[in-house]
Amino acid sequence: MPYRSGRHFLQIPGPTNVPDRVLRAIDRATMDHRGPEFGPMGLEILEGLKAVFQTRATVVIYPASGTGAWEAALVNTLSPGDRVLMFETGHFASLWHKMATKLGLSVDLVPTDWRRGVDPVAVEAKLKEDREQRIKAVCVVHNETSTGVASRIGAIRKAIDAARHPALYMVDTISSLASIDYRHDEWGVDVTVAGSQKGLMLPPGLSFNCVSEKARKASQSAKLPRSYWAWDEMLSSNKTGYFPYTPATNLLYGLRESLAMLEEEGLQNVFARHARHAESTRRAVRAWGLEVLCAVPEEYSNSLTAVMMPAGHDADALRKIILEAYDMSLGTGLGKLAGKVFRIGHLGDFNDLMLAGTLAGIEMGFALAGVPHRKGGVLAALDHSADTRGAFFRGGLMKFAKWSTLALLALTAAPAFAWEPTKPVEIVVAAGAGGASDQMARMMQAAIQKNNLMKQPMVVSLKGGASGAEALIYMKSSAGDPHKVLIAYSLIYMLPLSAKIPFNWRELTPVSVIALDQFVLWDNTTLPHKSVKEFIAAAKGANPPFKMGGTGSKREDHVLTVFL
Repeated sequence: MPYRSGRHFLQIPGPTNVPDRVLRAIDRATMDHRGPEFGPMGLEILEGLKAVFQTRATVVIYPASGTGAWEAALVNTLSPGDRVLMFETGHFASLWHKMATKLGLSVDLVPTDWRRGVDPVAVEAKLKEDREQRIKAVCVVHNETSTGVASRIGAIRKAIDAARHPALYMVDTISSLASIDYRHDEWGVDVTVAGSQKGLMLPPGLSFNCVSEKARKASQSAKLPRSYWAWDEMLSSNKTGYFPYTPATNLLYGLRESLAMLEEEGLQNVFARHARHAESTRRAVRAWGLEVLCAVPEEYSNSLTAVMMPAGHDADALRKIILEAYDMSLGTGLGKLAGKVFRIGHLGDFNDLMLAGTLAGIEMGFALAGVPHRKGGVLAALDHSADTRGAFFRGGLMKFAKWSTLALLALTAAPAFAWEPTKPVEIVVAAGAGGASDQMARMMQAAIQKNNLMKQPMVVSLKGGASGAEALIYMKSSAGDPHKVLIAYSLIYMLPLSAKIPFNWRELTPVSVIALDQFVLWDNTTLPHKSVKEFIAAAKGANPPFKMGGTGSKREDHVLTVFL
């Protein structure tokens, strides 16, 4: 195959795109997995995973795919001949059923049409019928990767409780963890199954069990054969951060980095981003005149969308054309959906522009393949994405954009309400391309233009030279011009302290706060300080002096430390 410029678009629902930060973390020398450095890293990762599962329970890591974690969940808790309640919600639910049967379990399988998730009413009815309580486990796939249908895990827990049944509750979250809100503890799950190659943004190779106390107790009497998958030896070694076998060390480096990225973004923000991309994708599908496979809006997946092809058109032929023409991979239809649907992955390391490119490639592919459709899917998705992101700041933006044309900081007195710009308005960004300030400026530019808030155009001007001093001097030279506004952060205070520039922040007219940041003082957990006051007192008398870490010399945290 000849070389193709640009990056391949990997838009299958897993494995997903691996961020550069994770790739760089993986690409380092392998450490001794019995050495002194490994244990602290292992403990950090095991603790960090609890935040993603939203649990206080134990998490077990295997060097395996999600299929291995399926088997671990079953063999650690059940005995030969045990009855298990399962639901055929898609291809992967069917594979889990097939595995359970091979392991010697007796499976009560409830069929579905693959367009709906597990019905909580059916769960309650099945368990109430089991008067002798012979069913030992209820196994559910949270987000069926083959169909784009997400079952309601909390509602199913309530159904189990309503039936007053003691069965274990096992949930596959392989394509939902770190993408869709999932609460192991709150929803009373006993074993959660997960994998590394989707929402956790890693290559394939790691899988997980999150294990409740009830499940650990069940494992003490479970009789299914197990050795490699056994929890007991694993949990014993994990107490100190180590493993009873050679772990996938470099993947653990990557996992530590991906957990840090999720923490930085915040889980709720991660879930909101996935929800935005999912709804944008569904709006594109409807605009094309096609149908989403999932038939129940409450069960729409936020990590992938399965799209039904028009009658007489083959999904795999479309996928082949898109791959050859645009170097983009889409998910194939699996099992009885082969050739009937294609799947769009929008999970993991993914943003609005990547979504726009994905949908554009599909819409162009429709034209090449002769698939009947309406145009405008990409635009429908972008409209929703802009509207949703705009809500983040629209409350303040709409108010001041009507009278000050988004003057965040301007070297002029605040204009009267009747003032209107007479020439293009320039948003000056005191940073380089692609940074947070640049992205914020372009978001606001798009929102103002979309909502016709002003007649004159708005342009973004990047002036990040000399650590932002270029922007400040430029604004100084434009004093009195209301057509120039500045997106700035603490540099307007900090930069004049460290550089002799003819600028005073008091000359600016502040108009609106569009984002808030905070600084946190972190202390080593091995030290006895319980308050900032105690820390400062100890630092003053320390010999040798305390060492402080921060983002850089003369930056905000450096100056704040000096003040302390």
